[in-house]
Formats: sequence, C-alpha cells, structure tokens
Amino acid sequence: MELTDGRLSLAVLSACAALVLGAGGAWWVAADPERGAAPTPTLAPVVVPEEEVAPEPPQEDLESYLPVFPNTVTRHVGRIESQDTFVMHVPTQKDGEYRLQYVCLGPGELSVRIKRTTEGEMLYDADCGGNLSTFQFRAAGADAVIEVYRPDSLAADIGIQVIDVE
Repeated sequence: MELTDGRLSLAVLSACAALVLGAGGAWWVAADPERGAAPTPTLAPVVVPEEEVAPEPPQEDLESYLPVFPNTVTRHVGRIESQDTFVMHVPTQKDGEYRLQYVCLGPGELSVRIKRTTEGEMLYDADCGGNLSTFQFRAAGADAVIEVYRPDSLAADIGIQVIDVE
C-alpha cells in the first residue's frame, strides 16, 4: 500500500500546485486592471507651412492658337486697342486662292474687311472667343488688303495670317 500512498500524495501535491498557480495568476491579472488596454500617447504630426506663391495668370499664347504653314504669305500676332484698325498689305497673284485665318482673345467682336478680291470687298463680323476661324478669298490683283477693326471698348489680342492655297 505504500506504493499507492505515494501516488496519492503525488496527485494531491500536483493538484495543490496547480491550484496555487491558478490563484496566483488570477491575483496577478486582478492587481493590474490597466493591462493591455492603455492607449499609447501619440504626438500631433508636425506640419510645415507651405510657402505662399501667387498663382500665375494663365498664358494664352496666340502663337499656339495659330498654326504655321509652309505656304503662309504673311502673319501678324499682337494687340489691337479699342476703336483701332490694323491694316495688312498682302502680296498676291491675280486669281490666286487664299485663306485668311484669324484668332482673337478677348470679349466682343472684330470687323474684318478683305479688299481687292474677285468678289469685291468682303466684310465679316468676327467673334473674339479664342477660336481659329478661316475666310476664303480669291485675289483680284497683285495685292490684297486686310483691315481688322476693334469696335468694342476693350483691347484684344489677335493673330492673323494669309495662306496661299494653290
């Protein structure tokens, strides 16, 4: 029976040890209520202010609106003031076919007059909306005259070119 008593006492001793370990672990958890739930303090992110730069006004380059062709006879890009007229003399060949292309940036309109054509004097009221527009004409002689008048109260930027079609 000695062997049985030894096994019994070993079993009681193991049970008591497990009970003590379990009670100690429970006490340990109960003694530390903040365990694992505490948030870690964070610092606010550092923000470096950006240097203020005034935005540049959009560049509306008339040269980019008015395409260049190898058969361009004459070309003008510039500003036309209110109530002003710009006159362009264009060398042409009699009965030659030509295109007048223009672009205008600004509010309002332009008056475009083409003189010395086979159709006589051609007059157009043209929009200054920034679109490329074309007028076709046939020359009556050795030169044509293009007159561009700005009837509005504000200046505008214009680009004008004459292209030989033939």
